Amino acid sequence: MKTAHALPPGPRLPSILQLVEISRDPFGFLERCRDRYGDLFTVRQPGQPPTVVVCDPDGVRQLVSGGYDDFTRSADGIRFLLGDHAVIFQQDAQHRETRRLMVPPFHGERMRAYGADMARVTDGVIAGFRDGERRGLHKDMQDVTLGVILRSVFGLTDDARLGALGRLFIEYLDELLTPWFYGATLVLSGARVREFLRARGDRVRRGRASISHWPLQRVADRLGAIDGMLFDEIARCRALGGEERAGRSDILAMLVAARFDDGSAMSDDVLRDHLMTLLVGGHETTATALSWAVACALENPGTLEKMRAEVDAVMGAGFDPTRVKQLDYVGAVASESMRLYPIATAVSRQLKRPLRIAGRELAAGTIVQPSIYLTQRDPRVWDEPDAFRPERFLDGKASVYQFFPFGAGVWRCLGAQFAEYEMRVVLARLVAQIDLEREPGVEIRPAQRGFTVAPSDGLPVRVRRRRELGTGWTRSATATATATATAMPSAT
Repeated sequence: MKTAHALPPGPRLPSILQLVEISRDPFGFLERCRDRYGDLFTVRQPGQPPTVVVCDPDGVRQLVSGGYDDFTRSADGIRFLLGDHAVIFQQDAQHRETRRLMVPPFHGERMRAYGADMARVTDGVIAGFRDGERRGLHKDMQDVTLGVILRSVFGLTDDARLGALGRLFIEYLDELLTPWFYGATLVLSGARVREFLRARGDRVRRGRASISHWPLQRVADRLGAIDGMLFDEIARCRALGGEERAGRSDILAMLVAARFDDGSAMSDDVLRDHLMTLLVGGHETTATALSWAVACALENPGTLEKMRAEVDAVMGAGFDPTRVKQLDYVGAVASESMRLYPIATAVSRQLKRPLRIAGRELAAGTIVQPSIYLTQRDPRVWDEPDAFRPERFLDGKASVYQFFPFGAGVWRCLGAQFAEYEMRVVLARLVAQIDLEREPGVEIRPAQRGFTVAPSDGLPVRVRRRRELGTGWTRSATATATATATAMPSAT
């Protein structure tokens, strides 16, 4: 006879109203639940199974240190966005083998080779700033991160194709991550929404129709156009000779050449889903993390000046990709902002077997979420948890049980090191050239944007060009700035 395990208590609001509350105030909702129900509580959203949120430190340790024998990854809420074959949805041996093939480009010399491109793309976007103007910096950060993904990871160098794919992707994602559309995917199920969009956008993918003006059809058509371009890039890469492909440094070329243990290659459909995952993950999430880093720096006087002084000291002889890791304070600002404002509130696991957490037995099959946000602001784990203190990351590396903005364990984000490196490059180039000021009278608060939590109102700031550029600035890193700014799609 099986023993029934009751779920922990949680809000009694209908699931649709809980979704509204989460969308309206994502971090505040979690804090109110924790204050009322304790270290374990159950939340419900339309179309999703009940989820147990865990912020007990020992429980979090259990969940982030477990592996394939203990859990499966639960991420169906974004399946419609990426596709069934994306590595984030793979389990057990398949996930392990795919990670083995995809990890190398994000580490060591290969990753640092992207540094010059990161600097050039950043400088190109900054070149479009007018002195004294008001800008929504989140959109600018989206332009930067999308340019980095398209050039450095996808190997796109053709300005016309880069601009066309960039515009399509920005427009598609902006519509998809609106609260009403993202909420609809939860209510209707992501699989049904995905199949609907793919079926309706197939004519555009095959080049038999143009993008419609009707709102829902327009979303499907943009997905069809994006898919058409991705499959075209895959075909172009496959058509290259082995020696020519080996001379490319982008991830697409590596994935086309990669072979599983049985000697088989990835199919076009699998490659498409991996590329879409890299686009979404490398664009939206990194842009949001960069925006929070700037928001925190603006809220804490003196931070931008310290960042700029370090950039001048480290990059005094000009921008050098091999010295990016020496930007310790810039990296600490990025880490501290991700601690205070993680782009995702939690990671999800499904128990393969019963587990006892914080004195409560949870049954096999239960969806559990170690809370990133609540753990990273827990006074039992952090001194002065609500204070912005980048210096805490200069004293040593935080434990994964305390700090896991990129997830943890076998499911830690593949591009975590790439993103951390990119954030240092972008922030360094930004503070070297631009003085930033908070827009008077504007309160920045966390706002739900699809599966991420971003600064509200697009992070409005006033930008002023520095009259005297520090030694950390060099024109050699921006030889293509004007061309890049012209080619890059605008998110505004």
